[in-house]
Amino acid sequence: MLNDIAKHLVYAENGSSIETVMVAGQIVVHDGRLQTIDEAAILAEIRELVPAHLAAHAELETRNAVFHSAMAEIHRRAASKDIGMNRYAGDSGG
Repeated sequence: MLNDIAKHLVYAENGSSIETVMVAGQIVVHDGRLQTIDEAAILAEIRELVPAHLAAHAELETRNAVFHSAMAEIHRRAASKDIGMNRYAGDSGG
């Protein structure tokens, strides 16, 4: 049912069809690309930072490995407990 056409337009749009956006008379998106940032510089900064982030994450994963079996057991016990409803949205069984 079409109650409020403006809401339908806003909530049906995912952004993929937007080509140009103007804010206070300035074009901030053109041909679907943000114009107010230097995308190449941001990507370069990300490429520079990611290796250190991945190394730190790997270290945390190594340190947290001691908890894996305990957490797996907690999950097994919690998941086996009947809570009176299906806790998994994509699971049609149970």
